Amino acid sequence: MVVIEAVDERSPAARLGLQKGDRLVSLNRQEINDVLDYEFYANDSGLRIEYLRGDERRAVSLWHRADEPIGLRFSTYLMDEKRRCRNGCIFCFIDQNPRGLRESLYFKDDDERLSFLHGNYVTLTNLAPAQIERIVKMRISPINVSVHTTDPELRVRMMRNKDAGRVLGYLDTLAAGGIALNVQLVLCHTVNDGGALARSLDDLLRLDTLASVACVPAGLTAHRANLTPLTPFDRESACAVLDLLDEKAPAFYEKFGARTIYAADEFFLTAGRPLPDASYYEGYPQLENGVGMLRCHADEFAAALAETAAAAPGTPFTCVTGEAAYDHICALVEAAKEKIPGLVGDVAKIRNDFYGPSITVAGLLVGRDIIAQLRARGHHGRLILPSCMLRAEGDLFLDDTTLPQLSEALGAAVTVAGPTGGELLRAMLADE
Repeated sequence: MVVIEAVDERSPAARLGLQKGDRLVSLNRQEINDVLDYEFYANDSGLRIEYLRGDERRAVSLWHRADEPIGLRFSTYLMDEKRRCRNGCIFCFIDQNPRGLRESLYFKDDDERLSFLHGNYVTLTNLAPAQIERIVKMRISPINVSVHTTDPELRVRMMRNKDAGRVLGYLDTLAAGGIALNVQLVLCHTVNDGGALARSLDDLLRLDTLASVACVPAGLTAHRANLTPLTPFDRESACAVLDLLDEKAPAFYEKFGARTIYAADEFFLTAGRPLPDASYYEGYPQLENGVGMLRCHADEFAAALAETAAAAPGTPFTCVTGEAAYDHICALVEAAKEKIPGLVGDVAKIRNDFYGPSITVAGLLVGRDIIAQLRARGHHGRLILPSCMLRAEGDLFLDDTTLPQLSEALGAAVTVAGPTGGELLRAMLADE
């Protein structure tokens, strides 16, 4: 059961007399333990709501539209605590954080509810068979799974969890239950690429509800003391991954009518190969995994620029980005300059001294590196930063530098551009 934190005014629950502090026991005699139970069973138009007020057990009945909220609120979104990860993955990025960051950056979640609700990836090692049965019963689909390898023994070694190989069988149970599966393979060079990757792709091909597979290189920071030694991908090894995916793709086309298996942008950049066009990504099912992000961004920018009439240029700007996206952002700035006479702007490539040279994405840059390097380099007027550099609230970098601190340190106004190419163009054309 869960404690009711608040009851919305004039809601069905308020009309029935439920109050803050009551403990919700069941809906239609189905025990309620978390948000998935609540959302699933609350959809019935006829509800018997059982709850405790103090030690007194009460029950009320409600008839309502299935899409009408009952009006109960709880202390957390999940209605209980996030489930912590029990693995010790050799590539875990959180283990590679330096000391002294805010506490939330050291929390590892492995919660299947967040997979369904927010697209987080889960390893399945936290789940008992009954929880897998609940996913199938409730039709919680899709589920996003961090598989990494389908070799049971290798998965145990990579994840340092004795159950990591056994729970691979859950994939078959979920597929048999009709649950769509988005899979992530975080690849470590010489560990689960090459022959291990070929096996994983062959095994995943047998899952009838497989929706997509993303191959993503492990991020390796400079803070790996006492961790498993790992080697970053180089041009040759990145090319090998891309070639293997191309070799396996026809079998996925034949079964699913789609490519289904994709490489993250970083593999193309490391391999020195051009990014594929939009058709490769088939609607971008793994965009948040860095698969097709640059292609999608470039196409959005081009579309927005084509629709832009002759416009007065905004104030001069410097786009701030990481090493991985530098050439990409430079190309967009030049395209904008060609279309809009008088536009003044450039691009600053920031080296990641905080996490180390192997980390090149913009989203892991910190305020102190931006300040130090732009002081030395200089900049044109205001700064344009991508929103991915900041936490969800839009106020802090990973090192807790704030936007006002950055602005004051560099004597420049700061514009935060949203994630789309169109939003970047609008930021370029903005006035201070």
